[in-house]
Amino acid sequence: MDKLIRHGIIGLGKTVGIAASHIDALRKSHSLVLTAVYDKVPQNARDMLRRMGMTGVTVCDSVEQLFAMVDSVSICTPNDQHVELAVEALRQGLHVLVEKPLADSAQAALALEKEAGAHPDQVCMVCFNYREYSVYNFLKEYLDGGALGKIYFYRQQLGGNRIAQFSVKREWRMDRAQSGSGALADFGCHMLDLAGWLTGGSCGEVHPLAAACSTVISERQAVDGDAWLPVTNDDCAVFMARSDSGALYTFTASRVGVWDHSIEIVGEKGMLRADLDAGNGVQVWLREAGGAYLPENRTVLEVPNEKGHAGILNAFAACIRKERSDPRTVAYGRKLQETIDWLDKNAL
Repeated sequence: MDKLIRHGIIGLGKTVGIAASHIDALRKSHSLVLTAVYDKVPQNARDMLRRMGMTGVTVCDSVEQLFAMVDSVSICTPNDQHVELAVEALRQGLHVLVEKPLADSAQAALALEKEAGAHPDQVCMVCFNYREYSVYNFLKEYLDGGALGKIYFYRQQLGGNRIAQFSVKREWRMDRAQSGSGALADFGCHMLDLAGWLTGGSCGEVHPLAAACSTVISERQAVDGDAWLPVTNDDCAVFMARSDSGALYTFTASRVGVWDHSIEIVGEKGMLRADLDAGNGVQVWLREAGGAYLPENRTVLEVPNEKGHAGILNAFAACIRKERSDPRTVAYGRKLQETIDWLDKNAL
């Protein structure tokens, strides 16, 4: 068996941390072993490891200590810290998996793209992990096989309900200085990644058209203290795009309530819909090209509803072992961030 890759995590989180998803995935990995973690508040790291039932992991006093103990690292900090930490990790000879969005702006991401180019033997990936969901893998194969023919229309919504509670305090993700845009970047980057990946083979590149953003909960109580502070980025967004082939795309991103995580794709030979929260397979309604939608042609295809970060961490490890390459590079992440920035700048 190949030697295990010693992995570290920077940024464990105080309230809700994406690091928990990385830890859960590492628990299942046969290639990566969680060796060390670092958070600027050490107790946050200890609390996370305790909640996750992890033992034998070093809680480091500095990022430098962590860099010296590992071969690779997940960057799970607020968005404005991604670039600086990833650049330093690359300079220390490590492989890097950066949480999405890659940075708080495309301009900031340029420094990391340049640094990654200077270390071609080190893996530096962006954590667009939805590609590994079993439903999306099925949709990719289904669409690539031409079952829907020419794609006319693509709709997706993604978000969460936790922050809909007024009692949730003002976290870093509600601060433009630390996060960049809000729901638009947090969920929109995933949806743009999936749209390009799922339909790129038949539709070409996806180009932004328009966006509307809103901050419906304008103030939150400070995480530490009683003060009420403004929310300085969006908590819901709707945006549109069009592909080279002329297909239209609509997206809804919300962190203040969303009924389901669903996707719908309509083409000349039929349409499909999947609700990734319900786990009820993929609904497919086929027809002859240009023909009628008949009730008897409506079916449900049973597809496993596997989720989580295990897939992308396995892909990351395979890249480190030079068993494969992966398109989710920092250059790709920076280009996608340009689209997010354009939508944010031009939003109504």
